[in-house]
Amino acid sequence: MSFGLQTWGPNGEPDVEVTRRLTRYLGSFVTGTSGGSYVINDVPVGAELWIFVEAAVPVGNMDYSPAEVSLSGNTVSWQFNVSRGTKISATVHYGVY
Repeated sequence: MSFGLQTWGPNGEPDVEVTRRLTRYLGSFVTGTSGGSYVINDVPVGAELWIFVEAAVPVGNMDYSPAEVSLSGNTVSWQFNVSRGTKISATVHYGVY
């Protein structure tokens, strides 16, 4: 038998079942409009990092180029596709689970 967080929906169906670990939000930063990197410090031993990238591009307008973001170890890097329109910054949210 496993232990962990379990919740059920109104129909009695399992809704959430977490038997290993929960996610924790650690912070965010803004990329700006130049390529770069950001090191996430103080990552707990055994934890895995996650990132979520948020960029607001106007609907129907393909003349904007948001940052292309990647995660390697505890370093987040970003670059821009210089062949596409106006560079716009992105907000990168990060945490562990």
